[in-house]
Amino acid sequence: MKHADDRELRQTLHRAYLTRASELDNSGKFDNTAIITRTLEIALEEALRLLGFANYAERSSPPQNGRRITAAGAQAFIRDLAARAKQHGEVGRELRAFARAELGLPQREAWDIAYRKRKTAREAKYAFSSESEVKRYFPAGKGPRRPVLGQIDKLYGVTPRVLEAPVWHPDVRATTNSNRTAR
Repeated sequence: MKHADDRELRQTLHRAYLTRASELDNSGKFDNTAIITRTLEIALEEALRLLGFANYAERSSPPQNGRRITAAGAQAFIRDLAARAKQHGEVGRELRAFARAELGLPQREAWDIAYRKRKTAREAKYAFSSESEVKRYFPAGKGPRRPVLGQIDKLYGVTPRVLEAPVWHPDVRATTNSNRTAR
């Protein structure tokens, strides 16, 4: 979905994915909510019985991790959680502003999230919009390939060698590795 430029298509796919096997899909024909709910209830009852508890409240009331949780400790945890969540909210605000200004997406919808993130990273952060734009800086057989292969040899003692072999694309090179110590 992150590559689909058509917003309506992203919305359709997103809704279809979220409503599969639910009362919202195919007029409830494949709805398995009751089965899942009952299965989870039985699993919880069985787990509590095996652990020797009558119900979940009895199970959760003993001290956690060997110490009692106090109201002050719970409030400190919530304040810390809120501070950390606020940092993520700032990133989300930047993404929403970018989506409005650059992508023409006036409202945030779940089916736009992956698409928006990809567009933000590629076009705004790295200032390129297509792979072909990047590939022109690294043509096949040139560029950083030789120095990288030399570093592999120095670091790991493995020497990559190009083979003459059939490949699926003219830019692809088949290689084999030989261990320097085995020579």
